[in-house]
Amino acid sequence: LGLAGILALYATEVLRLPHANWAILTVLVLMNAQYIGSIAVRAIMRVLGTIGGAAVGVWLVGNYTSTPMIFLPVFFLVLAITSYKYGQFGARQAPYAYYLLGLTTLSVVTNGIAAPDQVWQVGIDRTEEILLGAMVALLVSTILWPRSAREEFVAVSRESLETIGELVSIQTEAYALGTESSANLEEIRQTFPARLSVLRNLLQAGSMESTFFAARLSN
Repeated sequence: LGLAGILALYATEVLRLPHANWAILTVLVLMNAQYIGSIAVRAIMRVLGTIGGAAVGVWLVGNYTSTPMIFLPVFFLVLAITSYKYGQFGARQAPYAYYLLGLTTLSVVTNGIAAPDQVWQVGIDRTEEILLGAMVALLVSTILWPRSAREEFVAVSRESLETIGELVSIQTEAYALGTESSANLEEIRQTFPARLSVLRNLLQAGSMESTFFAARLSN
């Protein structure tokens, strides 16, 4: 995360982009996804939402700032719809694109409403900064510091199967001897649900990295 942030800051200075914080914030948000597939999907959704939001913001400011009776209801409607769609969390990443559409619209409008003649530049700057941050995050996560959910899924699932074998062995022995459950057995029972939760998250992230992996989720 630190490396990606420094690269994003350096790139914005070299390209003389005016809002380095937008690129760095993009890196911060995307790198928290941890895995290659998750970062790639979030980056695509972020870029698409940003482009759409910039277009909507420029359209609103460019056409309706002189008519508040139209501008304010339409602006409110855009934010309301995007907020509602963002609330529909699920396995898909589409709600994240709606979130960026609303956020970018808000950013472009609030930055461009004081100078409507400069709103195009604000929209372009915002899009360039987000695109730069997404490219840096993808570069670091795929080439410099890759972390694959598929590989971690295989490792954690192997450990989980070994734990299941140990659990069955302990329970069988306790049943055969007529003894009570050991402390080790209770510890396994308490920690195993957390491991299953990790496996579910890795399964979802891994399916975003590879169509081969996603096609065999049932297995």
